[in-house]
Amino acid sequence: MDAIDVRAPRGRLAARVVDFCHTMERIVACGREPGFSANHWQPLAAYLDAERFVRVGPFHDALDWPAYEAFLTDWARTSEGWRPVFKRIVEAPGIVFLELDEMVTRNGQTTPFHSLSVYEFDEAGRIRRLDVYMQAPAGGEGGA
Repeated sequence: MDAIDVRAPRGRLAARVVDFCHTMERIVACGREPGFSANHWQPLAAYLDAERFVRVGPFHDALDWPAYEAFLTDWARTSEGWRPVFKRIVEAPGIVFLELDEMVTRNGQTTPFHSLSVYEFDEAGRIRRLDVYMQAPAGGEGGA
């Protein structure tokens, strides 16, 4: 399947999800720099309803924003990069479905992790829930 053109017209919430992913990509790129900390995720937090936010991962692991922020910090420190390859994005009222190939680089090797993420928004257009479904190579450690 060819990647989608994320510059193409789409809904307001889908555009926020694309921006959210690009923001994450930029922050992960700084993860191995000295002094990298949870504070670096503030630009990502701007997309969220941080008080009500929950991220539910592939193993039914539910994290609120402070726990997800700590998870992302640890993950970014061990990653050499994360690049989203957008496959499909669909917006419905208050929700966006995003299919990605998450290209994770560790130890000089890039591995694709196929994911479907469901972004649920509040009435102000902030992400309040993120459900992540992932296909990963056997024994691999996944994306965010």
